[in-house]
Amino acid sequence: MLLILQNKLMHDGRKGMAEKVFLRMIKELNHYDHEGNGFKLFYVALERLKPALTLVIRRVGRNYYSVPVPLKATQQYKMAFQ
Repeated sequence: MLLILQNKLMHDGRKGMAEKVFLRMIKELNHYDHEGNGFKLFYVALERLKPALTLVIRRVGRNYYSVPVPLKATQQYKMAFQ
């Protein structure tokens, strides 16, 4: 999951810079947590951001309907990162 975020942060294939940005973000989050655990805050925020459902358009006859469909766990995290 953390690798997905690093890949989202990466520009022009520079993974080292993405890791530095990510670690800097975790250090900043450590200041906001009373226990000094930035990863815990990160995961709590991620759990609150991830969607449970998405809308898929289905055609029935001549009409189009938006139907809610549950997402897989990996798709939930990808949408949360976006």
